[in-house]
Parts: sequence; C-alpha cells; structure tokens
Amino acid sequence: MTAAYDLHQEAMKWSSKGNDLIAAAKKMALLMAEMSKHVRGEGGSKKELIDCAKAIAKASEEVTRLAKEITNRCPDKRMKTNLFQVCERIPTMATQLKILSTVKATMLGCQDSEEDQEATEMLVGNAQNLMQSVKETVRAAEAASIKIRTDAGHKLRWVRRNPWYQ
Repeated sequence: MTAAYDLHQEAMKWSSKGNDLIAAAKKMALLMAEMSKHVRGEGGSKKELIDCAKAIAKASEEVTRLAKEITNRCPDKRMKTNLFQVCERIPTMATQLKILSTVKATMLGCQDSEEDQEATEMLVGNAQNLMQSVKETVRAAEAASIKIRTDAGHKLRWVRRNPWYQ
C-alpha cells in the first residue's frame, strides 16, 4: 500500500530516539504494510488480518494521545487548533478500520468476487485516509513543538536524519 510507504517515508525523516510520536508512526506504517499483505492474499489467516487491524488501532491511540499532549502544551492558538483538528480524525478512522477489516476477513475465500472487491476497496480507502491523517499529525506536531518552551518540561526531540541542506 502506498499509504504505508508514504507514512514510513515521512517518519523516516526524523530520528525516533527521544520522540515517541515518530516511533508510534513508524510502528503504524509497518503494521499497515503487514495488513496490506493480508489483504492481497499473501499469507495469513482471517484472525491475523483482524489482529493486525486491532494493532493499528492501538498504535493510532498512542499517536492521538501523544499529539494531544503536544496540543495541551502549545501556546500558539492556531497551531494548537490545527493539531487538535488533525488528530481528532484518527480515532474515528481507526474504529472504521477495525470494522472494515472484520468485514473483509469474513469475505476472504468468498465466491462472490464483486463483494470481496468492494470490501477491499473500502478497507484500502480507509487505511489510506488513516495514514494520511497520521502523516498530517506528525507534521502539525512538529510545527507545534517548535512553539513549546523547553523549560516547560516537554522533552520531545525533532532530529532530522538527513538534513535538507546535505
């Protein structure tokens, strides 16, 4: 899935050392890549597909929690509002992903390929939207983190792996 790849590329720009938000985003990207293998039928059972979706939902809860921590500490009202709006989409999409993966799992091996194709398209669309929201959350959190004073007790490091000027 390209959505997992895009999120992974965004997360790989940053070091996850000292940044739990980046670590959670990387974990979500890897779980999404694993789920895409299940959807394509490259191994795995129905239970593994559902478990993978549940793991993605759990990781998305972590991303949302960390983003809300940043939101609560950011003094800039516009950045705070932007980050809050972006991260509020994540729990809804994660719940939809769990539901859609369960529907897809029940249709694995089904004879009616039209219904199976429709379930796959809905699952993929939801996964892409979820990954896009997480990607936007990472970007908004990075911007909001710059405004947070370091003496306020918030220790979130944003260290680029390969700076743009090299």
